[in-house]
Amino acid sequence: MQDWKKIIFIRAIEVRMANGEGTVKEIIESYGRLSNDEKKELKAEFKI
Repeated sequence: MQDWKKIIFIRAIEVRMANGEGTVKEIIESYGRLSNDEKKELKAEFKI
C-alpha cells in the first residue's frame, strides 16, 4: 500500500474509533475493497 493511502486509512480508522463505530479490526474488515494484504498492513499499524 502506498504511504499516502495508508495515512488516509489510519486517520479514518482513528476517527471512526473515536466516534464509537467499532474496534480497529471491525472497521478494517468493513473496507471491502481493500485486499487482504492491505488489511494485514493496516492491522500491523495498530498492532493487531
